[in-house]
Amino acid sequence: NLSKEGNSGMYALYAHNSKQTFTAKLNECVYVGSLDRYQFEIVAVSKIHRPNDSFNLKLKFAAIGLENMFNSGGTIETEEFSEENCSLCAKLWVKGSGNFLALSSEKPF
Repeated sequence: NLSKEGNSGMYALYAHNSKQTFTAKLNECVYVGSLDRYQFEIVAVSKIHRPNDSFNLKLKFAAIGLENMFNSGGTIETEEFSEENCSLCAKLWVKGSGNFLALSSEKPF
């Protein structure tokens, strides 16, 4: 359950075995596929950040973490978000090594 008092945002979900990324609203059901006997799927959940500026409502970003770690979000030690020139600036400190996963509505620069 993603429910948290006062939180009505969007979330990015990453299914590790199928390597699929989904987005979901609070309390929305998402189908991640069927499983055979003795199979499992681990889904990492990350809050989608949006700038407060009404100029760029389509911009969104979610740091998911390291792809090769089941607790991918646990690899992110610190997240800092700020707004600069109608853009969302994200600074992340990550522990571990591997491919970093993030969801972004626009190509990062």
